[in-house]
Amino acid sequence: MLDGLLREGAARVPGTSLTFVDDAGGQTRTTTGALLGHAERFAATLRRAGLRPGEVLAVRGSGTAEIVTVLVAGLLGGFTVVPVLHTLGPADVEAIVADSGARVLVSLQSWHRRDYAAELAALDARCAVVVVPRSGPDLGGVVLPGLPRAVGEPVRGAACVVYSSGTTGRPKGVVHTGGSLSAEASDSGGAAVPPALIEEADRRGLMVFRAYGSSEHPTVTGPPEPPTLAAREGTDGRPTRGSAVRIDGGEIVVRGPEQFAGYLHGAPLDAGGWFRTGDLGHLDADGNLVVTGRLTEILIRGGENISLAEVEQALRVHPDIVDAALLPVPDDRSWPRCRAPTSANSGGPTWRTSPRSTPGEDVVEVDQPSEPS
Repeated sequence: MLDGLLREGAARVPGTSLTFVDDAGGQTRTTTGALLGHAERFAATLRRAGLRPGEVLAVRGSGTAEIVTVLVAGLLGGFTVVPVLHTLGPADVEAIVADSGARVLVSLQSWHRRDYAAELAALDARCAVVVVPRSGPDLGGVVLPGLPRAVGEPVRGAACVVYSSGTTGRPKGVVHTGGSLSAEASDSGGAAVPPALIEEADRRGLMVFRAYGSSEHPTVTGPPEPPTLAAREGTDGRPTRGSAVRIDGGEIVVRGPEQFAGYLHGAPLDAGGWFRTGDLGHLDADGNLVVTGRLTEILIRGGENISLAEVEQALRVHPDIVDAALLPVPDDRSWPRCRAPTSANSGGPTWRTSPRSTPGEDVVEVDQPSEPS
């Protein structure tokens, strides 16, 4: 289904221009038809190396021409694609690869100051690791190592498994089928959108609105009704066509065509197809959803869930820290930062501190959801 839609779309508009911007600001230009051709050839390369339809292809990196080509190749080849967020540290990458049963992990060489190649060299991945150079969408020069022996049967019916921190902060494999991916029209969710951003866009003549979604159900809501400035900055919009939202004890419960099939190693959805989001909210008089918080202590930064309890525990196990408490504070980039006042033993390490810290207080800032240093 999904591979047919990709080929059909590229055949309709083969000359549509695509521009990819990398972390250094460099641009790579191609067309939909050319990118699809490169992806078809890389899918064939993966098949020749021994990757079977349904087996897991993990892909680490951001939206560069190379990574998008690999992702499309995975969908065209009928493999189960597992995107790995480029900000994750080695321990998280290793955990996702192990949990998903990936036979191949494709990664960029680097991203900003992160040397992925060095990290992957020390990774106990138990899979074939392929590092692709910054060469654009043509991956004809990429050589695949021998694949490890396949264990078990390929996953059937799963087009993509997205790892979400969920309500516990521990990564969970969110399984999407070709049908749920085909139904997805746009990305939503992530972190909260500040009203000031929407007001500034409005002054510039741009109609920006909040929308609600998650890895489990990417687009739950869309534009509000009526689409006034007050509704766009104060609500998270009306449910999209086919999606349903109800409030159960303050918790947002949803279902719809984009909804995932279940967790990779967890129980499927209930018979009614409803998913309990763990988010709190209510519906206003116009039927618009208003998200008010979470049932658990999770901070959303840059679209990623950070478990406050998990970070606090990671700080407490350090021999020079007696206790710690993680506090979210606003950030001028619209992403909240985590600041952790800690009680340190004398002679302990010098932590990177915030200029707003008070005497006798060490403050750790979590700038990205990545591996602690």
